[in-house]
Amino acid sequence: MIHPRDLRRIGHIARSRRIHYNAGVGSDFKKRDRFGEKAKGEGFSARSVYKLEELDKKYHLLKPGHRVVDIGASPGSWMQYTAKIVLPSGYLLGLDLNEITAPLPQAALRVQMDILRAKPEDFAALGATPGSIDVVLSDTSPATTGIKVTDRARSLELVQMGYEAAKVLLKKRGAYVFKVFVSNDYQAFEKTLKPAFERVLAQRPDAVRSGSEERYILCLGFKGAADARGG
Repeated sequence: MIHPRDLRRIGHIARSRRIHYNAGVGSDFKKRDRFGEKAKGEGFSARSVYKLEELDKKYHLLKPGHRVVDIGASPGSWMQYTAKIVLPSGYLLGLDLNEITAPLPQAALRVQMDILRAKPEDFAALGATPGSIDVVLSDTSPATTGIKVTDRARSLELVQMGYEAAKVLLKKRGAYVFKVFVSNDYQAFEKTLKPAFERVLAQRPDAVRSGSEERYILCLGFKGAADARGG
């Protein structure tokens, strides 16, 4: 059973924080590479799709009929990949402050909204009710400043916000998959994730650019809201 305290907490944290963010590839990386060219050739909106593809093939994150929420989904490459697997029998919702422009099937829901201000009732109104989601995805990045300490802190705040949503939305044994800029503060936060999931794994997919500090964290086997509160 979902505790009302968790529902209130999402709205409280969202209203108290204001972070500019963007999803997928940052503005510092404009040069095309083999993944960018491949994405263009295969009709995906961003090269970041191959990060999700690698993770999914290795850990079997997505299955037909799954219910998935993609936080910070713009421009939409992760939604494109996910839609091919979970739809039409499943559910796919993408949220972003920016417009999600990728071509998607009609069954995929895309909503332009500030995810940092989203309330539990906003998710529920879109069909993502508490305890109904198999996978929460987040490839969200802060709008980088070039100051590593600042960028790492902003990245961690986005991860924390995603977790507040995930621990309300996820079914038992569900998964929360997110990007983060590695830092000591993240390592400390990871200790709050481990009690809520059976496994917490760090991965660096091949499509991550050379020199990037980003890592992809797979929180697998959600134990339920009670364990999440305990963490």
